[in-house]
Amino acid sequence: MKFFLFIIFLFSFSSVAAMDKKIPYHHVYDENGNFLKFRNGPGIPEFDRKRKWPWRKFSEERKKIQVKIPKDFVIKREDVLKKMEANKSNDYLLWIGHNTYLLHIENTYILFDPWFEKRAGFFGLFGPKRFLDAAIKISDLPKIDLILISHSHLEHFSRDFRGRYKDKRNTKVIVPLRMGPYYTRYGYKNVQELDWRESTTIKDNIKITAVEAIHWSRSFINDLNQTGWQSYLITLPSGKTILLGCDTGIYKDTYKRIGEEIGRKINLVTLNIGSWDFRKIFPNQKISTIYHAKPSEALEIGQQLGAEKVKASHTGNIVLSLEDPFLNFELFKSAAPKYGYNDKTAITFKHGELRTLEDLLN
Repeated sequence: MKFFLFIIFLFSFSSVAAMDKKIPYHHVYDENGNFLKFRNGPGIPEFDRKRKWPWRKFSEERKKIQVKIPKDFVIKREDVLKKMEANKSNDYLLWIGHNTYLLHIENTYILFDPWFEKRAGFFGLFGPKRFLDAAIKISDLPKIDLILISHSHLEHFSRDFRGRYKDKRNTKVIVPLRMGPYYTRYGYKNVQELDWRESTTIKDNIKITAVEAIHWSRSFINDLNQTGWQSYLITLPSGKTILLGCDTGIYKDTYKRIGEEIGRKINLVTLNIGSWDFRKIFPNQKISTIYHAKPSEALEIGQQLGAEKVKASHTGNIVLSLEDPFLNFELFKSAAPKYGYNDKTAITFKHGELRTLEDLLN
């Protein structure tokens, strides 16, 4: 009899403990405990499912944008490869284009948001076409130790890359919640999902922490916000930190809170400065979209985070909105002093540029 009472007690205790387990605000479940979706942090307006997107007008306006690539903006592929070879013994950050980066830390190679195909769309056949190819090819990559994915938008989460990448057995992949199956079904053997504020280490000396962003996810018609989205704070063996940014907007002082939760100095953050202007198709849009910061807002995010340096990203490769992609760089630089940055701390790269971490983090 005592045994059965003990079993009942354990069952009751476990049930109460499960009920008391706090569900993170950004996870949404129905009354029966079934997962519904992810959402942004407290107080941030939700993505409007009912807003109709005027595709024809957007396409017409986008075609009017005359992209003029600055003469010295593109570094030739052969020169990028020479720079990579010359810096094999140095830690560095290479901008491959858009939001794709190769980070080298003490013989560890980290690839962030790999996107190498011509289009941002299904199977690489549909969707907007990039006007600059990736600075290097997939075949040019060194042996990658870790792939980091920020979210499921198709110019960050490339189906083409998932299929073509060869070392699926040995390369670790870290993704937001519920994105793991997209990689395991392609044969990747070492896939880990992280939620906001969760951490893991690679090579026992590099710490990776998932950090909240203000965004949304979708890769198919019917999967809005069914997977997570996040930035990644990388803590180097030296203690220095780099925050590789997911697409994000700004809402009030949200990033001040995020910075306080991170609880340590951020030496460098990469942040999107493009894909923010849709005013010609949504006349009531007074400022940038809440999910993509405009150049000055990226600097404000950096300021709220307390980041020492801000590196501009997510522009200069493809037209996904209605602003000049190269004007974004000028707006970024001109707004820097207002937020406490200068020409050395508000950083822009050329397409295919590589800089050592010794230069960037000091």
